[in-house]
Amino acid sequence: MFRQFKFEERLYQKLDQIPISTQFKLETLGLELPLEVWTQLVPAERWVFCHLPIRSKGEKECYNGYLAYILRRHGFPLPPERDTASPEKKAWEDLSRLPSEVALKMRELNLPLFWPEWIKLDDMERFSLHKFCRENSDDALIQQVVQEFLGLASVPSATP
Repeated sequence: MFRQFKFEERLYQKLDQIPISTQFKLETLGLELPLEVWTQLVPAERWVFCHLPIRSKGEKECYNGYLAYILRRHGFPLPPERDTASPEKKAWEDLSRLPSEVALKMRELNLPLFWPEWIKLDDMERFSLHKFCRENSDDALIQQVVQEFLGLASVPSATP
């Protein structure tokens, strides 16, 4: 499944960046794939990584296996694996509170996303928002993401 978001539709033509849904898959699998490696893959390979699902254990093993195969075939080192078996939840997985990076950015940009809205978002949406806030992404992008995820026609602009 390839979930495509309006806020990044410009990149779907060439896939010169790793779409957020594919970044979510890699993060979920505990893998890191540098952008330099991604851009050296042929477009068809990139599309496969975007479309391969990771819902079941078998699908996750298939994704990992295909990634290892493609990287070896191109002569790239295998990406370092991170421990995904850790019982500690990642900040975007924790529904008990809004992560501090997200709360701070929402307050800074005067965006209407609080804990009740946070828990209504799905895993990929929470992952996306947390990632963009943690990485200090462009404010206009974060506004667009919140607008899309909350189904808002527009969001108030940040106060000067």
